[in-house]
Amino acid sequence: MSKSILSLYGKDPVSHKEVRQLLHIHLYEERDLLKTFDELMEYRQKTDYDVFLSNEDISEETADEILKKTEKFLKRAHELREDIINTLS
Repeated sequence: MSKSILSLYGKDPVSHKEVRQLLHIHLYEERDLLKTFDELMEYRQKTDYDVFLSNEDISEETADEILKKTEKFLKRAHELREDIINTLS
């Protein structure tokens, strides 16, 4: 969804870091959305690259929290994407 939004601005980021930077540039008014994105990216980074992390390290409560934040992020990102498309039409 993030790259979809950025493509509407004519951007095609090639890394997660670049996606984050461009979102912060183009969606600077969406502070809550950006905060959620950053938190989710931290979880992604940790689960992908922390070699000492095991399934037991993430509780069911934490997993539920991550899922809720992801759903919230996707809902708002979808709304933003539609708003951007409508302004371009």
